[in-house]
Amino acid sequence: ITLCPVSEMWDFTGDTLPDFRKITDAVKNVDYRKIEVKGNTVNSGGTRLDLGAIAKGYICDMVAQKLRENSVDEAIINFGGNVTVIGDNHGKGYTVGIAKPFSDTTVASVVLKDRSAVTSGIYQRYIETDGKIYHHILSSDTGMPIDTDIVSATVIFDNSTDADALSTVCMLLGLDKAKQL
Repeated sequence: ITLCPVSEMWDFTGDTLPDFRKITDAVKNVDYRKIEVKGNTVNSGGTRLDLGAIAKGYICDMVAQKLRENSVDEAIINFGGNVTVIGDNHGKGYTVGIAKPFSDTTVASVVLKDRSAVTSGIYQRYIETDGKIYHHILSSDTGMPIDTDIVSATVIFDNSTDADALSTVCMLLGLDKAKQL
């Protein structure tokens, strides 16, 4: 979560790569151990925080909570890669598609009842230069896109925040360790 000095250098909406020397300097400020939490107070140790790995999941959970508080019994909340289902569609569940990476088609589907499915992947936010893909899942050690043997990971869980965090962790771990997790 202290990756902000690095992540803000990347613009995955464009096609320009950041200055890699500046990334090497910025990554020196990435250290989660600088953060102190006491009650409701967070001291970030002077670094800016980036909660992108769980932000959509948390927002999805907050929307679901508001809907439940307002007596909504059935709903599908879709935040593009983060899907939360409220209810069970009269016992049938809701079918949610999982995108085939680098494609407009579906590779699989799951049936959800009062659960969340979150997919993290390297195929939606990236810069491609000279045939090389620089994706948005960054290493806290190097500030560069992680080297992974996974194109996407989908996690099904009771809430979207945890599923969001776990799907990102699976990308970081690679296939064998992600399967173990």
